[in-house]
Amino acid sequence: MTPEQQQRCKDWYARFIAMRGYAWETRGQCINERKYIKWLVAKYTDAQLETLHDYLFNRHFKWSKPDFKFKIGAYEVYNEAPSVIQILKAGGKNGSNGSNPPQGNAPPTGSSEYGGRPRQDFTGAGKALRQQSR
Repeated sequence: MTPEQQQRCKDWYARFIAMRGYAWETRGQCINERKYIKWLVAKYTDAQLETLHDYLFNRHFKWSKPDFKFKIGAYEVYNEAPSVIQILKAGGKNGSNGSNPPQGNAPPTGSSEYGGRPRQDFTGAGKALRQQSR
């Protein structure tokens, strides 16, 4: 790891503590946080990390909720980064829950949800009922 990356790790560790509002209490939590920060710094630029954290804090369906937004740390950013990047590349035009609308499995369009034909046409009973009513 280069001295520049080491300094970035120190800076991001302090930033995560400031953004979260508290430091981890146990040694294991601190070690894990630093490990994930090293991986993030090696993979992403500062601007990308800022964008990822901002998306999670303000727009993500889970992490933007008041109960979770102040629990975002390096692990959460590392874990959610691939899906957030995919959403941001798509233009962020997703539902409020952060997922894309279904494609390909939608029912056919028409006057009803069955492609313009009434449901009874799909069952043998529908035809028999129409003949009995005449």
